Amino acid sequence: MNKIKTKQNIPSGWGQEALSDLVLIKKGEQLNKLAMDDSGKYPALNGGISHSGYTDKWNTEANTITISEGGNSCGYVNFNKERFWCGGHCYALLEVGENIDNDFLYQALKSKQDALMKLRVGSGLPNIQKRSIEEFSLLVPESKKEQQKIAEILGTVDEDIAKTQEAIEATEKLKRGLMQELFTRGIGHTKFKKIKLGEIPEEWDVVKGSGISELISKGASPRWQGFEYQNDGMIFVTSENVRNGYLDLSITKFLPLEFYHKLKNSQLKQGDILINIVGASIARSCLYDGHYQYANINQAVCLMRVKDSVSQQYILQYLQSPEVISRLLVSQGGSARANLSLTDIRNFDFILPKREEQQKIAEILSAVDEKISVNKKLKAKLTLLKKGLMQDLLNGRVRTLQNFTVEMLQKYIEDIFKLENKNTHIDNNGTLKMMKDSYFEMGGKEKIKQMLEDACEITKVDIDSLIRNLDFKPNNLTIEAVEAFLSELRSIFWLRDFGFTDIQPLRAKRNSTQLDFIAKYKNNECAIEVFCLTSVHGQQRDSAFGVYTNVDPQFNGSKFGRDFMSKATDKKKQLDSSDAKVKILLCIVNSQPVISLNTAKEMNVHAKFLYDNLAWGRGYFVGILTGANVNGMSSDTIYPKLDV
Repeated sequence: MNKIKTKQNIPSGWGQEALSDLVLIKKGEQLNKLAMDDSGKYPALNGGISHSGYTDKWNTEANTITISEGGNSCGYVNFNKERFWCGGHCYALLEVGENIDNDFLYQALKSKQDALMKLRVGSGLPNIQKRSIEEFSLLVPESKKEQQKIAEILGTVDEDIAKTQEAIEATEKLKRGLMQELFTRGIGHTKFKKIKLGEIPEEWDVVKGSGISELISKGASPRWQGFEYQNDGMIFVTSENVRNGYLDLSITKFLPLEFYHKLKNSQLKQGDILINIVGASIARSCLYDGHYQYANINQAVCLMRVKDSVSQQYILQYLQSPEVISRLLVSQGGSARANLSLTDIRNFDFILPKREEQQKIAEILSAVDEKISVNKKLKAKLTLLKKGLMQDLLNGRVRTLQNFTVEMLQKYIEDIFKLENKNTHIDNNGTLKMMKDSYFEMGGKEKIKQMLEDACEITKVDIDSLIRNLDFKPNNLTIEAVEAFLSELRSIFWLRDFGFTDIQPLRAKRNSTQLDFIAKYKNNECAIEVFCLTSVHGQQRDSAFGVYTNVDPQFNGSKFGRDFMSKATDKKKQLDSSDAKVKILLCIVNSQPVISLNTAKEMNVHAKFLYDNLAWGRGYFVGILTGANVNGMSSDTIYPKLDV
């Protein structure tokens, strides 16, 4: 590969390479729109961010990187996991060099996507010349193993982001369905009446916006009133601040307090509903929480102050409904509205249940909103993590090829405790405090060191290999990550104590059904999948005895039982990927405070109950590891009894 001479500091063992030295860059072939059909088997990518249709033919293999050649999105980097048609506005990166990892190359190019987009030329339909792509340079580790490790770390975060986005989309779909049901059928109604908007419960009414409001108004432009923006003063809310369901004041404008006193009809009060009535964000709505004492809106925002007899949250949720938004955006004549007027809002029909039912509907939908919000915050956190990792890993500032040590693991756990200590949402059942006390004050630090050394002796691997194979995630600083890691570590001793030999922890692979362990029992091949049900699964704690009562899966309302069955369904896929004669599903239960209500005999009854409910058949076994001792005997168990 040709090294590009540059003043940039290049890490030891890395080089700066032109893209043309790493791959063959080939422009795709134009596909007529008539050749595309929604029923086609292969996606057709013709520039842009996503495919533009489907076709029955393909010209590029799966797992190929593409760079958009033309249009507003030229420079966008895609990784195509299936065969596809590469169109005339795409560059396909083919014949990747044998010393280059394709996943690393994708991550490296994705991190430079903004720079690629700046290569565009042309004022009409912009495009990127092939020569510019060929000469584009990247920092590349000489070690393919280091490339693969970088790609693995970044790919894991990508998977977490994708899963979180799937959860967001699924919850948003759930909310749309709930809205359709709740705003037309209500809660518990059996009698309905027909209105021009459809069918609603008999007890409900249809009321104009003016009939439910004390005030419907809008603001004014500061300059029309002789005011200019300043660095402080009263808050001035514009349509840019009104988002879907929430007020975003990350970009804030201020005006003199005199503006507030002069324009009384646009003064905001807590509970006011804000609706965008002008521009691209027309019909977007949110609630003003009253955080600022002095605030006004501009002329692009409508203020709707509903009467005390009407739930503000209900009206906001109603305005978020896709069907209601569609009605808002269409005039009585059927044409699309460019803007909304105050008269449109005053004359708009609102379907109104009784006040109590309004509140119940709002609470149901708000609970779903909270789930969406939590996942969106998680996605934002993961996206920020990915950005930081890209900056560190793809510039060689942080190197990945280092051996894990006991000391690294101990520091990792200490860092998690420090991080969680700063959070305000620490678990209610005391698991974090319990784990910290056990680690720092009860010899846990040395105990983990001893466990690792003993586990190495059992599995016959070194510390570095053991920690890697036990799913150690140094970039995932959470209590749940510690619990998952320690669960797999404890599993080694459970397997040994039950007579298993040749115990091998297996390292998880991306997009695979890799098992957690393989082992032998009386010369029979065994497949083992492990999962933990600990603090995150919210076991109920008995206040009198200080123990977790619903470890019993038959306990009325047992979350343990429900979560076990849910996890087991996913784990069966891994077990079934193996031809092993013995397949074991091993569940790790939080053992502190000590589960003194569960003897070995009782835990065996629990395991039998779970086994019977799974109904997987012969060859499958259910194991439970608590680590607890009752009357001097371990309460760990396996069902059915191993006799193969």
